[in-house]
Amino acid sequence: MEVSTTATTKDALRDMMLLNEQGALALRGGDEKQAHGTFRAVIAALGSFANSVQLDLDDLAPIQAKVLSSVEVPTMSDERFFVCGDALLFGWDDSQKEVVPPSVTDISFCSSVALFNMALNYHNRAMATGSRRYFELASKIYEQALLVVSSIDGFHEDLNKVRILLLNNLAHIYYFEFGEHPKAVAYLEQIQSALHFFLTDLGQEMDGFRPGTSMGVFLNLITTAPPFAAACA
Repeated sequence: MEVSTTATTKDALRDMMLLNEQGALALRGGDEKQAHGTFRAVIAALGSFANSVQLDLDDLAPIQAKVLSSVEVPTMSDERFFVCGDALLFGWDDSQKEVVPPSVTDISFCSSVALFNMALNYHNRAMATGSRRYFELASKIYEQALLVVSSIDGFHEDLNKVRILLLNNLAHIYYFEFGEHPKAVAYLEQIQSALHFFLTDLGQEMDGFRPGTSMGVFLNLITTAPPFAAACA
């Protein structure tokens, strides 16, 4: 029996969604090695998928993938600065019946989410141990994810959400852990323009994220701005 391309593609997309979710749950459960390996597998699967199917190569094609929800990592907490400690789950809204063919922007978006989760794993380990090496690894992967996000043309709401969280967590590392204030401020300034799309009032939240995420990011902008800047130590 011939297997339809549509069915095969949807199965592959579902498998990658589930694999990413397994990594998020491993991270929440404290299994850092399993989480890292799983997120690496997601990124590899996305690459293999992109090479095995016919993608819509239009850089301006709308992104069909989105952030469906998040998994809280309760160990990630810093009283000085709100850190987004939620691993992100990507997928396709059930209302979207047509996800074939996915576009190159879909693959880039899902890759940026998986990279965020991988960086979050190192960030979590760094905060638990105080290891500069882990902070460096986290920042390197966050920045790699930010490059992927920046390579996608056009505006997409969930893409902007991922950008905000990447910038926020990078700002935490550079401001408090590396003491590189100019770079941290540059990230915070990018957050200000990105948040404009969501915070028309202070009570507005970003769909798919834990309540308080938008407010936490917004308060970071206040507490790190002169004359209210928090101490680095």
